[in-house]
Amino acid sequence: MTVHEPPSGFSRPAPPKPPKPLAPGEPLPLVAPAVAELQSSEPILTHLPGTIDSLASSLNANPTAANKVHDVLNVTNDDLPGLVQSFERLREEKAKLDQTWDDQTRSIPQVTRTGSSGAGQAREPGI
Repeated sequence: MTVHEPPSGFSRPAPPKPPKPLAPGEPLPLVAPAVAELQSSEPILTHLPGTIDSLASSLNANPTAANKVHDVLNVTNDDLPGLVQSFERLREEKAKLDQTWDDQTRSIPQVTRTGSSGAGQAREPGI
């Protein structure tokens, strides 16, 4: 039997802490108010916090399930701003790449037709 070792420099993450039980009647934390200041042009990112809160409100009726998702909702509050920033960074990178692409395609010399016989003439792509 072969024992697999992690690569050098890898450190195993700490085991997750057990969730702290909610007090009876304590509602789950809401995600939407915590990330309300985030502005994103991505519809999914503006819709996601409300969807998560809808799911959390349905779990409030089940205390056992609510205890299990409490920490997940807290992590979500921390992760959503990073997700929005990643989308914005990718949008900026795409705009730069699009601009580079446009610049490069404009710098390619246009092939023109010369003469009237048609023999030995360079052709434009797609013609």
